[in-house]
Amino acid sequence: MILLVTGPSGAGKGTVINTLLGRDPRLAFSVSSTTRPIRPGEVDGREYDFVDDAAFDRLVAADAFVEWAPVHLHRYGTRRSRLAEMEAAGKIPVLDIDVQGGVNVLGQFGDELVSVFLFPPSWDELERRLRARGTESEEAIATRLRNARHEVGFAPRYRYWVTNDTVEAAVDRLAAILAFYSYLADEDSRLTAALEFVEEDGLSQVDLSGNRVKRAAGEAQELRGEAAVAAVVGDRPGPDRRFR
Repeated sequence: MILLVTGPSGAGKGTVINTLLGRDPRLAFSVSSTTRPIRPGEVDGREYDFVDDAAFDRLVAADAFVEWAPVHLHRYGTRRSRLAEMEAAGKIPVLDIDVQGGVNVLGQFGDELVSVFLFPPSWDELERRLRARGTESEEAIATRLRNARHEVGFAPRYRYWVTNDTVEAAVDRLAAILAFYSYLADEDSRLTAALEFVEEDGLSQVDLSGNRVKRAAGEAQELRGEAAVAAVVGDRPGPDRRFR
């Protein structure tokens, strides 16, 4: 399993992901590479691998990235070596990727990828969060807000939508989604073993899949409540109505 979380700048991806990482020891953060300057309080190799343009060019030439994209006048990329290290350690990689880069990843990992688009609760709140950082010029804030309106147009390509009204509520929903996929992974193993002993007397694989989903819905409800059940049956909770 690979968890991809994306959304417009200011949606709160970093805070939500860090809180989720603190809850679930199975997860590991995939540190991206970027050409943007380091911000106060950041540590090279923790938030990002900070590189200059020449180094980024060399990485691109070496096909070192699963994906990379220009974002807000800088470039960001996900290194193949980072994912390989985490998977070798038995961890679930968590990708914090911009919307454009996320689209480039969607087709690469098939059912292994769990994709989530994170929304802020409203445009006003998005602007407030960007200004609260205190690290952006007026021009940069205007660029990010303009880009955000374009980026939300890609949301339908992602499997789940989560609105970040509060960090805890957003993390609860992400945890519910992960719980459901973990259940299915275990259920797939049990189903494969069961199929070896099932006679085909009118019992189709479609029937088995339907029963599997019903059982998963019941267990997910016990684990995480209504949010997980929505994930099981395919409901995709959209952003708050205030987010236009």
